[in-house]
Amino acid sequence: MKRLAFAFLCVASMGLMVACGNSSNEKKTEGGIDEKTATEIVEELDLPEEGVHGYTGNAATDLKNVTNDNYLEIAKGIFGVDLSPKDGWKLVEAKSPNKVNNLNVKYNVEGLSEAAEAEALFNQCLAVTSDGNYPVKMDWDTGAMSRGPKCDTYEAYNENKDMGNMWFYAYGDKTVMMTVSSWKEELEISMVLTSN
Repeated sequence: MKRLAFAFLCVASMGLMVACGNSSNEKKTEGGIDEKTATEIVEELDLPEEGVHGYTGNAATDLKNVTNDNYLEIAKGIFGVDLSPKDGWKLVEAKSPNKVNNLNVKYNVEGLSEAAEAEALFNQCLAVTSDGNYPVKMDWDTGAMSRGPKCDTYEAYNENKDMGNMWFYAYGDKTVMMTVSSWKEELEISMVLTSN
């Protein structure tokens, strides 16, 4: 049940992050909800172009065309992390569900330890950020998410997190929300690029 609730919160948070912002060009649906096109979201995020952090691709184009062949370059260039499979890992799929600002990668992992993999990714994020890592804090009454206290070690992060392996880190001038989860021997790594 906790995993189902966690998965729901991850999906809901990605939807909220994509829908954030306000622009005079926004369209209103019948219910009065702002609706943006993928192009408008990309423009607001000001995704990195060639040469940023050594990235040689175009983030807006590459996230639309994520494949099992190019996801490693995209993960490193846009999100700053190396997702190269380790011995015993088999790639299940790599995709950008909204084709705008996120990347999900799934592996089958022999002898999976979610905590060990989360700690390794947490430390990678610490190495590329200029601002530290922050646990995702959840207001369980409203469903709102925010940054918790700055954590410079995985141990400090574990003491301050509200749920799962989910944290924010800065990469360049963007904030990334990283989520690491597992089910049996499947490891899922999700990253969402935000404009915060």
